[in-house]
Amino acid sequence: MPMPVSGVIAQAGHGTGRMSMTDASVLDHGDFVHSVFGGPPDPIRATTSFRVEWLGGGDEFSVVNGADGHSGVFVLGSARMEWTATAGPYQFVSDPIEASSSSFAVLGTERNGMFHWRGQTPRPRLF
Repeated sequence: MPMPVSGVIAQAGHGTGRMSMTDASVLDHGDFVHSVFGGPPDPIRATTSFRVEWLGGGDEFSVVNGADGHSGVFVLGSARMEWTATAGPYQFVSDPIEASSSSFAVLGTERNGMFHWRGQTPRPRLF
């Protein structure tokens, strides 16, 4: 699902950021197998809204794998989210974001393919 740039704000070097969407149009396939392989019945049109916050505050670490052509700088932390969805007559609502918690989360900057840091020490690019 395409996400507008305005829906994402990140300070990768600090491990903080947020991502949100409101009333995004999605399809409810009912289960994973149906979403991958299709078949009857047709999926139900649905909408979803969510907000995710990365709180950072942990250690910074780098990953460099020149053989695979990717590298990055990441910050450990925690994250929390809230979410709603409506599909047909059903509505699903998570607890408020203040009640959410996580064991860990990671936010950072990664480069791969033609954008890989060739022979350079990766440094985060702050947004």
